[in-house]
Amino acid sequence: MNDSSKMIGENSFVFIDNSVTNEDIYMIHVLEDTVFTVLNETNQKGGSETNVLSTVNLSGKTVKAGAILTPYDEMFSDVSVSSGSCIAYKLGR
Repeated sequence: MNDSSKMIGENSFVFIDNSVTNEDIYMIHVLEDTVFTVLNETNQKGGSETNVLSTVNLSGKTVKAGAILTPYDEMFSDVSVSSGSCIAYKLGR
């Protein structure tokens, strides 16, 4: 996928106001103040999973509307929120 395809969300998205699992998400746009309960990243090369909430100290914190989250390593795989909502843009695989 080229960068312009990512910019326009060409490969679909998922609206999250609860949870999604086993996705290939390259960007999350927070639509309203949101508290994440799960935010995991998966490295496709090594298959390892990282708990992003603990890595970047987001556990129990509110992410403000308008924030854009991108993965540190490769892609987000599991996302759950206890309040708020977001749009997650997916890779076309």
